[in-house]
Formats: sequence, C-alpha cells, structure tokens
Amino acid sequence: VLLASVDTGVDYTHPDLEQNIWINSAEIPSTIYDLGFNPDNSSEVWASEIISFLAYNNFDWNSDGKYNLKDVVTSGSLFEDGGDGDGNGYIDDIIGWDSGEDDNDPFPDSNNDFWSHGTHVAGILSAVTDNSIGTSSISFNSRIIPVKIADSEETLANGYSGIIYAAEASELFTIINCSWGADGFGSYSAENAVINQAHDENGSLVVCAAGNGDIDDDGNPLGEYYSSFYPAAYPNSFSVAPVDCDGLWGEWGTYHSSIDLSAPGESIWGPVIGGGYERWSGSSMASPLVASGFALLKSYYSEFDNNTLVNRIIQTSDSSLLYDMNPEYLDCNGYSGNECL
Repeated sequence: VLLASVDTGVDYTHPDLEQNIWINSAEIPSTIYDLGFNPDNSSEVWASEIISFLAYNNFDWNSDGKYNLKDVVTSGSLFEDGGDGDGNGYIDDIIGWDSGEDDNDPFPDSNNDFWSHGTHVAGILSAVTDNSIGTSSISFNSRIIPVKIADSEETLANGYSGIIYAAEASELFTIINCSWGADGFGSYSAENAVINQAHDENGSLVVCAAGNGDIDDDGNPLGEYYSSFYPAAYPNSFSVAPVDCDGLWGEWGTYHSSIDLSAPGESIWGPVIGGGYERWSGSSMASPLVASGFALLKSYYSEFDNNTLVNRIIQTSDSSLLYDMNPEYLDCNGYSGNECL
C-alpha cells in the first residue's frame, strides 16, 4: 500500500522514514543492474538495497560524504537516464515528485516549520516500526510517496497537481494525504474534478485535513469555527477533524457537517527535517493518522476498494463515545447539519 504525503516535501533521508520511502522500480535504468545492482525483488526495491549499492560502489554523487537517496536524484546520478521508464508522464520519478519545481527531487527547500510539515506528516503516515527510534506508524510497512507541492514563496500552490501525480504514480493502491486546504467555497469545479479523477478513475483514496479553526496573524486560535474546508469537504474526499487523544474536541479545530471522522490531532510526535522529532498539533496530524489506518485495513483486505474501505472505517468507528464527550456537536452546535465531528 502506498501513502502519499502531498505536502511541503519529505526529508526522505530521515532515519525513521528512509526505509519506507517508495522506490519506483520501473524508473531504475537497466544500466544500474549491469553495474551489479541485485535487489531481492526487482519489482519491489527497498531504499536499503539502493543505499547498500551506493556505498559498495562509492557512489556519492552529491559529494556530501553520505550514501543516501539524495544521491539518486542529484546531478550526475546514474539512476537518472532522462526517460520516463514507467510511462506515467514524469521523468525519472524514482522516489516521488516536486510539483512546485517540476522535477524529481521532493526534498524540502529549507529547514523550518513550514518545510518540515510534510516530513512530520510522512512520519505519521508510515514511520518505520520496530527500529527502536523515534516513533511508529499505524500501517507498519506501507511505502511513502513524497510529493512536494510547495514553491519558493512557501505557498502550497500546486496541491491539485500533486494529487494527480500521486494518483498516477503507480498501479499499486494509493492513499493520498492532503494536510492543507482553504475554508469557504468558490468556483472550485476544476479542483473537485481532480478529486473525482483520483477517486473514480485512479481508484485512490484521498484523505484530507478538515482545518484548524480561525486563527490570528500569530497563529493563535480565535475560537471555534464552523466551516466547510476544501479539498476535505468535496464529496470524494475523506474529511478528518482533530480531537485530543481522549476524543475531546479541543475548542480549536474546524467542525462541520462535511466531516467524516475525528482522530487525535493534539501533541502528535513525529519526525522533522534533519533527523529530529517534535510534537505538533493540528488537523494536519489527525488526517495522516486516519490515512495510515486505512492503509493497515487495506493491507489485511486487499480486495477492498476505496469506497469499501471508507464504509468499513465509518461503520466501525466509535461515534457514541465521541458524542458522549462532545454532545453539542451531534447537532453541529446549533449550526446546520448533524454529526459535525
């Protein structure tokens, strides 16, 4: 099962992520195998196999003194042949894609909270389990597709093109996490069409953060916020609202009748750029928790399609406990609709 972090990029060299980064084996040139690359299964290549190959041959193409996946997508890499080996329309997308710069290196541009966002999300999606460091994910050995949608201005201007890439990157079942969006609703037919394409044509499951309520210029919450939030509120998106780890709404997350599920989103431990970890809060953290849960379910029931997965998760969620703790949100706290968490 593939889990796409469509976000600010991913530090795919992080020790808690690197082993679970998706390797697009169809993009590996035959010349690499001629040089002695010999994975256990050529159709399912692991990052560790590539790193061992780099180290054995002293292939440090970016000259940083390390052997890691950065070498694979750097200038001079023999893994890059300038072709589209798998015919998905993206050249040399060996470990993901940068929709912001339109190239094959989805590593974040800088090291701050904005650029670490996608790395934190990726760790919640599929941090390596049982490696005695950092954190673990719900879905164990699912693969992470890093998809960078941020540009040099630190805006997420390429989110929908990132969704399309993630949906088309592989024939394997892909769960696409979108921990971003905007409130309100305008003329969004093109964006809605992207979600529909990913869901209907590609068979992917799009899981989205439902928003963090209204905040001031310093990022401080201004109070509860009833609103639709997009792409989370589109019909073929699965919308996730944040609660604390006991299930209590924390008086800061967006709530709305379009919400499909709530999940923990307060003080979630996860990786950041450079090998470290931090506790973050937001619907951005709740969404990948749910996406990872979907991946675990899919790994046990491979025959389930995206609609069946959604129905099973909703049917087995504990809404009675949620609304025992948050009774006013059963009727949307006086706003239109019901079951707003």
